[in-house]
Amino acid sequence: MIRLFTSLFLIFFLLIFIYYFEKYIPFAIILIYSMIFYEILFFFKNEKRRSFVLFLYVFISLISIEIYIIYFYEKVLFLYFILLISCFDISSYIFGTLFGKKRILPKISPNKTIFGVLAGLLLTLIISLSFNNFFYIFTFKT
Repeated sequence: MIRLFTSLFLIFFLLIFIYYFEKYIPFAIILIYSMIFYEILFFFKNEKRRSFVLFLYVFISLISIEIYIIYFYEKVLFLYFILLISCFDISSYIFGTLFGKKRILPKISPNKTIFGVLAGLLLTLIISLSFNNFFYIFTFKT
């Protein structure tokens, strides 16, 4: 019953969000699908076959939304974020395996180290700022 009240409460804020922030609708849809995916996995956690079919449904829908975002919105911005995520993962792995000692969350990601995460964040920040200086992806008003 509490989930029903939560969803009604969130629908109210979603309508306000859609009215005032129309350009962020695809991101709101991704957030909604993520919540639906979580609820599906929670509801069907003991039924593997149904949860897999519903997972495919949600996954295909998310891919469709991403294609919509790439086609109608900023293609450069989307590729920029993919580049930054890749830089973070690669640099975290390299610096973590070379210099990292203390593991962070070994059950979730057994090879992540604290040094790797910090080095990944620092290198991603440097790459982000350098790309912004050359390509002017984000413009800041002063």
